[in-house]
Amino acid sequence: MESSNNNITRFDSFDFDVVVNGKHCEDGESPGTPLSFSKFGIDNRQGAVRTCLGKIRTLGSLSGLERLFLISSGVGMGTVLVLLVVKMALVTPKSTEFAFSLVLSFNILFCLYYLIHGVFCERPYELTVLVIGTTIDWVYLALNYCFTSQDTLKLVRLIITSLFGIGIITMGIILILKYHQSKNLIFRTVGANAELQNMCHVMYVYIGVLKADLQVSVTLGVLECYDSNGLMLKDYLLMPLALLVGIFTYFTGYFSMRLESKKMAIAYIICWNTIPVYVLYLIVQASLDLIRGRDDVKLEKEIYAVLFVACATSIIMRSLSLYCGIRAYKNFGKGLRQKVFGNCQSAFSNDAPVFTF
Repeated sequence: MESSNNNITRFDSFDFDVVVNGKHCEDGESPGTPLSFSKFGIDNRQGAVRTCLGKIRTLGSLSGLERLFLISSGVGMGTVLVLLVVKMALVTPKSTEFAFSLVLSFNILFCLYYLIHGVFCERPYELTVLVIGTTIDWVYLALNYCFTSQDTLKLVRLIITSLFGIGIITMGIILILKYHQSKNLIFRTVGANAELQNMCHVMYVYIGVLKADLQVSVTLGVLECYDSNGLMLKDYLLMPLALLVGIFTYFTGYFSMRLESKKMAIAYIICWNTIPVYVLYLIVQASLDLIRGRDDVKLEKEIYAVLFVACATSIIMRSLSLYCGIRAYKNFGKGLRQKVFGNCQSAFSNDAPVFTF
């Protein structure tokens, strides 16, 4: 929002001028009439609802493209997920097909969450993770079909992923650019204050990075428990503990921001430091296994190649989460929490305002 003089207030996102001193008020309006969306023909009554998790768009507010994106992406990912489960039922747990199908299944479940939450909450960075994840899955399934044993199930899985993957990536990129440029839901959440909008944007990015970091932690847990002799808990203490720490890291990071709690922020920093140490341990152990060699060298190379990529991704996500977390921490106590989450007791009240100036 920019003020060109004492009489005119400009809202660039709507591209109109609003006279607030009453000189150009319509007939019947008093000079003190507050500004509202309805004054400019914008119906916001059903656009978003306030919940304890923040504002969420209603189904009626979604555009045709958004509905098409939700339906087609959901059907595509759901179909591939079913085929992955069928594949796991047909192969032995000792095979790489079982391990990779399990990893892909977990990632698809995360992507389904990114799909729904990314659209209804207008989170471009979560949709970015969805597009990247879809691209990676598509490439893997193509390579898996071309360079391993070929069967009808793999072909059907690849065809479905190719057909729906193109739509997911294309429509996803369009919506990412739209959400990033418009920031409509952020505007409806915190108002026209540019500082609050920037703080809200940082908070949403931080939450998205935390979720991606949790996704990588789950992937590492699945790969770590995999062995050439089948799926097992190689370390009955370390691996479950690492998974719990990964989950605890997400919740401490989220609630430190949600409650603006410095104590939770300290707990998050403590948890943050444990995962890089664990990742380093995995890299060393995997390297030693490859040096020593086992009966199925090909199996080890395929598993550990994915493990090394997951470890590198984990380090990147951890670094981003720490950077975004520090930026979010600097915004504590500036009124953002009240604007975004409001009062949970009146969250679903019909009289609760969707937006106020």
